[in-house]
Formats: sequence, C-alpha cells, structure tokens
Amino acid sequence: MSSKKITLRRPSSVVVEYIKNAWWALLLSALLLVAIGLYALVLPGATINFFAALFGIVLVAAGAYSFIKSLLRRHRSASFGLVIGVITFIIGIYILLYPVIFVEFLVFIFAIILLVKSIFALQLSSTATGPSSAWLIVSGVLGVVAATFLFVSPAIGSLAILYVLGACAVLLGALIIADLISLRRN
Repeated sequence: MSSKKITLRRPSSVVVEYIKNAWWALLLSALLLVAIGLYALVLPGATINFFAALFGIVLVAAGAYSFIKSLLRRHRSASFGLVIGVITFIIGIYILLYPVIFVEFLVFIFAIILLVKSIFALQLSSTATGPSSAWLIVSGVLGVVAATFLFVSPAIGSLAILYVLGACAVLLGALIIADLISLRRN
C-alpha cells in the first residue's frame, strides 16, 4: 500500500489558481467585452446590422449543410433534413435581405415574454405578503409599460435594448478587469 498522502483542495482554491494561471486569456475576453459594448454604444445601427447579418450567415450555412447532408443520406429521415435545410437557408437569406424586420421581430418576441412575465408578477403579488408584494407590483407595472413601449415602437425599443446590453457589456468587462488586477496583486 502506498504511503502517499492525498490532500483534497477546496474547489474555490482550484478556480482561483486557474484564474491566476490564465489571467491573460480572461483579460483578453474582458477587453473584447468592453470593446463590443463600446461599439454597441457608439454605433448601435451598425451593431444591430452586424449581428443580424452574422445570424443570417450562420442560418444560410446551417441550412446548406443540412440540405447537403440530407442529399447524401439514403434514409427515410433524409426528406425531413432536406425540408429543414431549405427552410433554414431561406430564413437566413431573408434575414440577410431584411435585417430590420428580423430585429423588430426579435423585439416583438422579447416584448411578449416581458408582458407575460409582468402579468405573472402582478398576479403573484396578490398572494405575496410584505415587501415582496410591493416589489412584484412595481416590477409588474414597469414590465407592462416597457412591453407596451416595445410593441408600439420596436425600432426605438431595439436601440434601447442594445444600449442597455452595451452598457452592461462595458460594465461587466470593466469589473472583470478590476477583479483580475486585484487577483494578480494578491
């Protein structure tokens, strides 16, 4: 039997050690996050068009791949792959041709989700007690107002969402950089 003693380290110390060894990769990621956030804040229209085009290109490639893969198969399920490939390809082309409609559609979907969650928050507030009831009412009312705004003006809503995401990206990137600097000093 071996006389080696096995010591187990806490998972948090393993993570800290990994971060200390790979700090440069995390720093590059944080700097990229800040750059993307600043780009979104400075050039929101270009950012929206870029990500819509990127999504369209991914769908075109995925559709073409699915179509070709299904052509090469000789199974019964190949026809399903052909149909999915063609639909995905067409949606990708449509997004590339009409990115504004695509973005407004995404805002519309976001508004529906926000409205449903806000209505549930308002309904839940009727059974909650104490401060949580007030917070549910406030968040529910604000959510309904925001969802209504997104329904009425999806173009401005998409810019508002992009500004919030851009600001969050800059803030998160800056916090990660500050945390890495602090970790490197210790």
